[in-house]
Amino acid sequence: MSLPSPSPVAGAASVSDVELDRRAWRRKRQLRSVAISMLSTVVLALVVVVGLQMSPGWPHVKETFFSAEYFAKCFPEVLDGLWLNLRILIVAVIGVAILATLIALIRTSRNPVMFPLRVIAAVYTTVMRGIPMIVLLYLIGFGIP
Repeated sequence: MSLPSPSPVAGAASVSDVELDRRAWRRKRQLRSVAISMLSTVVLALVVVVGLQMSPGWPHVKETFFSAEYFAKCFPEVLDGLWLNLRILIVAVIGVAILATLIALIRTSRNPVMFPLRVIAAVYTTVMRGIPMIVLLYLIGFGIP
């Protein structure tokens, strides 16, 4: 036999009028903030669109960058480039995963014969982690001397 459960309303504390006023004020303030941000976004978008269309070079930009026939002509080449990027990505991910696994295995190995390789792996990871990414991209992009 179970005991009757108390009513959830009976034990609940009532919310004061001050708290209800605070909640209403916060809700009104939040709606006002959202309305202001939406209005400012729309105004900025309109200024940008009107400003672009009234600029002196807009017809040339429009025919150069937004030409439907040029897009249709170049789209197969863009897809070929995208497919090439995806193939390179797949090969690179597999190669990096294999290389990283080998380096991790060498670094965690406690075999005395692996000591020279462990030192090389530790130095390599320390140096690669210490070089800022932009410098590393420049070194790889322009060829490491």
